[in-house]
Amino acid sequence: MILVDYPGYHLRAAAAAAAAGIPVLYYIAPQMWAWGPKRVRKLATVNRLAVILPFEEAFFASAAWPRRSSDIRSRTGRPRRRG
Repeated sequence: MILVDYPGYHLRAAAAAAAAGIPVLYYIAPQMWAWGPKRVRKLATVNRLAVILPFEEAFFASAAWPRRSSDIRSRTGRPRRRG
């Protein structure tokens, strides 16, 4: 299952998918750095995490989220507006 951004529903969907044995990738990780590091535990059911901001990879690693360093995908880039 691939989840994008919005954590409200997606964290519940991640828990349901994990319970069913479905791997979960969270693309555009929730901005937990703004909420507080203790909330990172809400990602316990997520298998892989892709971040878009330069500092997020270090934030999630220091918050002890990943079970392995390969669980965090390095910065994938922030979407840009064309115009």
